[in-house]
Amino acid sequence: MLSSIRSKVKLGLPSERRPMTAVEIAPEGVLAASVTAPDQAPVYAFEPLEAGAVVPGLSDANLRAPEAVAEAIRSALAKVAPPTHDVTLVLPDTAVRIFVLNFDSLPKRDADTFAVLRFRLRKMIPFDVERAGLRYQVLKQNQDGCKVLVAVLPGAILAEYERAVRAAGYEPGAVLPSSLAALEAVDSMEAALTANLSPLALTTSITNGQDLLLYRTLDLPTDPGLRLEEVKRGIAVAAAYFEDKLTCKPQRLHYAGIGGASRFAKWINEPQLNVVDLTRLPESDRATALHTTDNDPSSATHPPVDITIAGVAGALTTLGKQLHVTLNLATRPFVDFVPAIKQLRVAMVALAVVAIGMGVVQHGIHKKAEADRVRDHSLDSQIARVIQERQGYQDLMRQPANAQVLGHAQALNRLFDEKAFSWTLAMEDLETLLPGGLQVTNIEPVRDKDGHITLRMRITGRRDRALELVTNLERSHRFLLPRIVGETAETSNGPNAKLEPVSASNLVDFELLADYSPATPEERSVDTKPAAGVADSANQLESGSHATEPVAVPVVHHATKKRSAAIASVSPAHRSVAHLESAQTMFNMSGPKHRPMPGGPQ
Repeated sequence: MLSSIRSKVKLGLPSERRPMTAVEIAPEGVLAASVTAPDQAPVYAFEPLEAGAVVPGLSDANLRAPEAVAEAIRSALAKVAPPTHDVTLVLPDTAVRIFVLNFDSLPKRDADTFAVLRFRLRKMIPFDVERAGLRYQVLKQNQDGCKVLVAVLPGAILAEYERAVRAAGYEPGAVLPSSLAALEAVDSMEAALTANLSPLALTTSITNGQDLLLYRTLDLPTDPGLRLEEVKRGIAVAAAYFEDKLTCKPQRLHYAGIGGASRFAKWINEPQLNVVDLTRLPESDRATALHTTDNDPSSATHPPVDITIAGVAGALTTLGKQLHVTLNLATRPFVDFVPAIKQLRVAMVALAVVAIGMGVVQHGIHKKAEADRVRDHSLDSQIARVIQERQGYQDLMRQPANAQVLGHAQALNRLFDEKAFSWTLAMEDLETLLPGGLQVTNIEPVRDKDGHITLRMRITGRRDRALELVTNLERSHRFLLPRIVGETAETSNGPNAKLEPVSASNLVDFELLADYSPATPEERSVDTKPAAGVADSANQLESGSHATEPVAVPVVHHATKKRSAAIASVSPAHRSVAHLESAQTMFNMSGPKHRPMPGGPQ
């Protein structure tokens, strides 16, 4: 998870939050500060260093005694009790170069932006820019151009400072130069002129809201007289630039450096400038073991006059009124896990609520499943008893003494199946689809074991009419999958029969199969119109009434006469079944003498 979050921190656009513990390394010693609670002031501690232990610069090694520096960092941080091992490292101004560059536009990709910045800085810095630590921050961007704040220092020197912090047992999550970090401590909404004086350099800057108008670091000579002249000249140049850019003279100078604001005001001797301290000295109960000029750490309550706390104080400021510096030179930028942990806690609570709800639902489903299993077990037991009982009855019926009863039962079942087929409905459905000029000479229903009915029909008539019938059957909801399975051309018998060419008007006998789906009782109640012709005759046969004229059948075969004679021996309860079978036999007789279906030729 840590690697996935760190991968989201882009180069050049580090996290805006910094660790709430800061440590500044200076030639005089190590100054540490930490905020233990959000609403409390920082706690400060200072550990001195021997002369020559730290020599800040851009060319040679800065830490001449790295073990002593690491021990001073460890001792100073131990006194302020940091809440985490992540710290903000504040470097001397002379170890870092700061530039404010203007561009027409910047590439969208960070890698391309870094390439442009390195190309621009190649002739502006005295070290290898390709191996340097480089970070940038966009100050202002609009249609007129882009203004960028750039910080760069040699990669070896950056690694040297970071190794000392890691050797002390901490991780440098943010790295800033001292004067740039101090700008966040400016407590004014107006444009501010700031000066930071150290034993080696003077840094002047001008901020106007979130814009940085000037940032200039001037190396000072070792001669005291020349040093004072350089300081005065640097302040005068900054004040003139302030007046040129903002069209007004600066009234106040925010000072962060050695000696304090009152002594610095005497040095520069500028009556029109009101020199004020950029940061106030900490209270006695917030300054822990600060070094004093008498080298007695136990009795210290204030920092020495040659140490400024502006760098660490600005590094710990989160809501400054002036420029908010998001630039970070650290090789492993700090990632604030507090918002992520809060979001994870909220997500865990939501997941817990969802889990409880799912547990309740699962418990209900489990109880319902148990009831269903008990019911299924009961039904299985009942089905097993029914199957066992049925098997017993089947074994009983297979006995020789009951074979005759079984035969009668099977015969009755066949009669019931034949009775279930309604000739009236079938002929009514077929009557609406039969084109003129066709004659149905045979209809034979075939019922499968699953109750599926297939009608086998023989039709006589013209070829084109037969094809029209097939099309009508395909569009019907009662006749499914109509197909012609046989075709025979009608020809006159005799040795002198004349051959005729095949055409759509030829008379042909077709054998046609179609799946039949009878209408349900609900569908029958919608359409109450009685069928004509054959339907009336079939209704007379099914009702057993002979009040109307019976169906005229010109020729009756011997099998039909025998079946009619057999009707008299059928019991009155099954007489309607015998009548239906007699009507089916008469309709199934093939030959041109059968009574045609309605719509056929007269």
